[in-house]
Amino acid sequence: MFSFGTKKIVGANYTRYIALPKAWLSAFNMDVHSPVKVEMNEKKQLVLTPVLTGQDDAGVSQA
Repeated sequence: MFSFGTKKIVGANYTRYIALPKAWLSAFNMDVHSPVKVEMNEKKQLVLTPVLTGQDDAGVSQA
Protein backbone atom coordinates (compact mmCIF):
# COMPACT_ATOMS: atom_id res chain seq x y z
CA MET A 1 0.00 0.00 0.00
CA PHE A 2 1.25 3.50 -0.85
CA SER A 3 0.76 6.26 1.74
CA PHE A 4 0.04 9.88 0.82
CA GLY A 5 0.54 10.97 4.42
CA THR A 6 -2.01 12.52 6.74
CA LYS A 7 -4.68 14.94 5.53
CA LYS A 8 -6.74 17.37 7.60
CA ILE A 9 -10.49 17.62 7.30
CA VAL A 10 -11.63 21.09 6.24
CA GLY A 11 -15.15 22.42 6.34
CA ALA A 12 -17.54 24.83 4.72
CA ASN A 13 -20.95 25.26 6.35
CA TYR A 14 -22.10 21.74 7.27
CA THR A 15 -19.96 19.88 4.70
CA ARG A 16 -16.53 18.34 5.36
CA TYR A 17 -13.77 17.74 2.80
CA ILE A 18 -10.28 16.35 2.36
CA ALA A 19 -7.97 17.24 -0.52
CA LEU A 20 -7.13 14.37 -2.84
CA PRO A 21 -3.42 13.96 -3.64
CA LYS A 22 -2.45 15.43 -7.03
CA ALA A 23 -0.33 12.35 -7.82
CA TRP A 24 -3.41 10.10 -7.36
CA LEU A 25 -5.57 12.36 -9.52
CA SER A 26 -2.89 12.54 -12.22
CA ALA A 27 -2.40 8.77 -12.25
CA PHE A 28 -6.04 8.41 -13.39
CA ASN A 29 -6.16 11.61 -15.49
CA MET A 30 -8.80 13.04 -13.15
CA ASP A 31 -9.75 16.65 -12.46
CA VAL A 32 -12.67 18.70 -11.12
CA HIS A 33 -16.02 16.93 -11.73
CA SER A 34 -14.39 13.51 -12.34
CA PRO A 35 -16.56 10.79 -10.77
CA VAL A 36 -15.23 8.82 -7.78
CA LYS A 37 -16.95 5.86 -6.14
CA VAL A 38 -16.88 6.19 -2.31
CA GLU A 39 -17.44 3.11 -0.16
CA MET A 40 -16.92 2.14 3.48
CA ASN A 41 -15.44 -1.32 4.05
CA GLU A 42 -16.03 -3.67 6.97
CA LYS A 43 -13.20 -1.97 8.92
CA LYS A 44 -15.06 1.37 8.51
CA GLN A 45 -12.33 2.66 6.19
CA LEU A 46 -13.25 4.81 3.21
CA VAL A 47 -12.30 3.35 -0.16
CA LEU A 48 -12.10 5.73 -3.13
CA THR A 49 -12.19 4.26 -6.63
CA PRO A 50 -12.00 6.32 -9.82
CA VAL A 51 -14.92 5.73 -12.18
CA LEU A 52 -13.08 5.49 -15.47
CA THR A 53 -14.57 6.57 -18.78
CA GLY A 54 -16.89 3.87 -20.10
CA GLN A 55 -17.90 2.63 -16.64
CA ASP A 56 -21.08 3.29 -14.69
CA ASP A 57 -21.13 4.41 -11.04
CA ALA A 58 -20.76 0.77 -9.90
CA GLY A 59 -17.52 0.42 -11.91
CA VAL A 60 -19.11 -1.89 -14.48
CA SER A 61 -17.93 -1.53 -18.09
CA GLN A 62 -20.49 -0.14 -20.46
CA ALA A 63 -19.90 -1.94 -23.77
